[in-house]
Amino acid sequence: MKKKFLLIAGLVLAFGLTSCVQDPFQVTNEQPEHVHNYGSLVEEILPSYYYDGTKAHYYCSECQTYFDSNKNPVTQESLVLPRASDNIAISLNGVEKGTFTFLEKDENHASWEYKNLIVEVNDVVTLTKPGEPTYTYKYFGGGNVDKDGEVLTAGTVDIDLTATPNGFQLEMSGYKYLGLVVKVNDEEYPLTKVSYYEDNKETYVYGYHYFNVGDKMTVVDKLTYTVYDFKDLENDTKWNTFDFHKGTNNEIVFDYQARYGIEFDRGGDKLISITKTFAPTDGSAFQVNYSSDKAATNLEKMVLGQTDELYDELSWYLNHEAVINNLEMKDYIATNGFVMYQATIRFAKNEMFNIKNTTKNTIIKGEHLVSVFADSNVGLVEISGDYIKVLDDASITVLYIPYCDSISLYFNGSSSAADAYVYLDGNFIPVAINNNIIEYNNFHVDQYGSFSIVDGTYSGIEFTLATGYDATVMNATTTSGMTVLMFYKAGTFSVSLDLSTHILTVTIIELDGATQSNTPKYLSGKGGLYKTLVNNPENADEVYASNVAISGAADSFYIAFYDENMDGITDLTIDASSSSYGTVMMGQLIYITQDGTYNIYIHKTSHVVRLVKTA
Repeated sequence: MKKKFLLIAGLVLAFGLTSCVQDPFQVTNEQPEHVHNYGSLVEEILPSYYYDGTKAHYYCSECQTYFDSNKNPVTQESLVLPRASDNIAISLNGVEKGTFTFLEKDENHASWEYKNLIVEVNDVVTLTKPGEPTYTYKYFGGGNVDKDGEVLTAGTVDIDLTATPNGFQLEMSGYKYLGLVVKVNDEEYPLTKVSYYEDNKETYVYGYHYFNVGDKMTVVDKLTYTVYDFKDLENDTKWNTFDFHKGTNNEIVFDYQARYGIEFDRGGDKLISITKTFAPTDGSAFQVNYSSDKAATNLEKMVLGQTDELYDELSWYLNHEAVINNLEMKDYIATNGFVMYQATIRFAKNEMFNIKNTTKNTIIKGEHLVSVFADSNVGLVEISGDYIKVLDDASITVLYIPYCDSISLYFNGSSSAADAYVYLDGNFIPVAINNNIIEYNNFHVDQYGSFSIVDGTYSGIEFTLATGYDATVMNATTTSGMTVLMFYKAGTFSVSLDLSTHILTVTIIELDGATQSNTPKYLSGKGGLYKTLVNNPENADEVYASNVAISGAADSFYIAFYDENMDGITDLTIDASSSSYGTVMMGQLIYITQDGTYNIYIHKTSHVVRLVKTA
């Protein structure tokens, strides 16, 4: 028996089976295999000029292991996308086109430029390593190029590139926007993006186009395949029922042969505005001529200078480089100045009138009416033969402009007689004259609101402010017999005008609280200048735009600032160190007085502006 046991034991040892025989009371030291917790994919972060990027990857926090996007183990160092050097290429649709020209660099910024890149709508632009068009850098688009690099432009563009702590800022200029077109019959004409002079509102214009009777027009957004037509006419255009009508497919069908200017999407309203114009007319004296035997009313001549507030407002469209068929009008203004003729008249219901050129003894017919302005301008007038017919009692300012041979009407409200009127917030408010004194009490005015007074015939009354007024709150200017009081701060006021001395006394009842506390984010200026402000690395309280080229300071080049909601900053002041380069106007605009290249800084809360000339 003993030999049999030893034989079995020997066989077990010979075949290595002892590992399968375990003591049931023995404790094992083996651990279960680790299962990686990859979590969510960490998205790729593109490199910039100041910071490295990171490839898309996974990370197991339990074992501190990195994995590529295919979940293969990698080192942390291999995931780094190195930041850009001063040598940067530009690629179009994945094909390298060339390298940027490096301009300058200091501790605050770096800048480049690239000229004459030819692009088409929907091309994709990327910033890349030279020789490696697939290696891209992070940037923010501007000038009709979006954050993904897709462009909405066609033609030859110039590109400005600036390094910011948040990435490259890329802006295009010199482009032609082809997304929006005016479609006349089967022909398309591109609308051009422009900015208003006084704020950051944008609009698209095309003009002046010669329309024939029967021409059909729509506005088409070719990028979204949206058609805008008769139903999308802007309110100030809807009064006009004799120049065009609605077609069978909602087109705008023209009934008159003339030149028309087209404007679309003013301030984002997606509406169409249409203005008619004619060739300039000779003459130096004009009057309102009635269909009845009523005596004619002479129109008063006004000449706007380039420093007048209305000059830019009235001429920005005419003078814009995108507007065609306007040379003779511009030549007229260059020779004669910006001349207008006006009178404010009370009209009875159904009274009819036109304009007589007394210099040439010719009649300017009702068909020369181009605009009607009122709270609701539908059903106020109609064209009756050679005359304009007023459909209800009204006080109307008639404006005739020789450079475009056009009549405009401004409805002032009821024609009921009063001693005088206060003009406030676009309304004429009747007031009494007692002992040669006009009083108007406890009225509220918003910041940059205006106030004036006219007599019972709606002729302007001139006045001067009583001594001791606060010039930071208000000031008065007189043009063509009308004095306008401008309020720089919002509040409640009372006024008293002595007609024997023409001195206006203003009492401040209460000023509103601070009207501005916004953080500036954008800069814009004359001629389409637009910049996104970035933090100043040397001063955390400031934001700035670098290398802003100013040309045309002699013609009143101005800049303005806006917050992230595109609300204008309205309490600007200028640093004493910058007074030789610019001045501040009404707290809203900085006028640059010297051409050059500037770094423009603005304090985030106090809104003090610094101009540092770099070239």
